[in-house]
Amino acid sequence: MIIIGQGEPERAKAFAEKYKLPPVPILCDPKYEAYKAYGLVEGKPSQILFDAPEEFLDRDYQAGIKIAE
Repeated sequence: MIIIGQGEPERAKAFAEKYKLPPVPILCDPKYEAYKAYGLVEGKPSQILFDAPEEFLDRDYQAGIKIAE
């Protein structure tokens, strides 16, 4: 698994530490080069959880972690 984000390295590191992300590579892509190369789009929870109950879309990050567990 790899995480692709648009932020700068310092912000990506702070984000990973704040949310205690697993030790996976984080690709910083502020110019969206990887997004374009792989045909990726910037996702929103509603796009990823398209068939999830409405209450799932109103939850914060910590609630998402609990759902994933």
